[in-house]
Amino acid sequence: MKKSIIALALVVASVSAIGQGTINFANAGAGFNAPVSLDTLAGAKVSAGYMAQLALDVGGSLTPIGTATSFVAPGYFNGGTVVVSQVAPGASGTFRVFAWDSTAGAATSYAAALTAWNSGLTHGGWSAPVTVPTGGAGVPAGPPLALSGLQPWAVTIVPVPEPSTIALGILGVGALLLRRRK
Repeated sequence: MKKSIIALALVVASVSAIGQGTINFANAGAGFNAPVSLDTLAGAKVSAGYMAQLALDVGGSLTPIGTATSFVAPGYFNGGTVVVSQVAPGASGTFRVFAWDSTAGAATSYAAALTAWNSGLTHGGWSAPVTVPTGGAGVPAGPPLALSGLQPWAVTIVPVPEPSTIALGILGVGALLLRRRK
């Protein structure tokens, strides 16, 4: 009985290990070049102090995959092979990359950086979605595939309206509603 349970556990473990695709988490490679710029695509490239996080995009819901990586050269990061457990080897997945300035406070984690960026406290930004097949198919498992459709993008600070701007907007809407009543 013990042998059959152990054998079953080994089969389940081996099948689940094979059922994971892989991606080469980098923004340069054979046939593509997608540097990250500061504020505009014509601006300076981001460099030391910036980080990038790979995310799986399923119907607009973004799930971080793997760990964040640092930029190794101006505009470029190389996070190595990332296992994508939600996508089978050889199947396509839609991915996005979030890049941010990790020198601004404690924004060294993806969650903290996203919060800081949404609050207008740091430079950050998302790449356009790219749909690519994952690697790891075959026996032995094939190499990770690249994010070959990734396009250059710029990181910016999200403007957060000041309370006085919001108050003026509310007053303007109120004035329009009063005028319409008359």
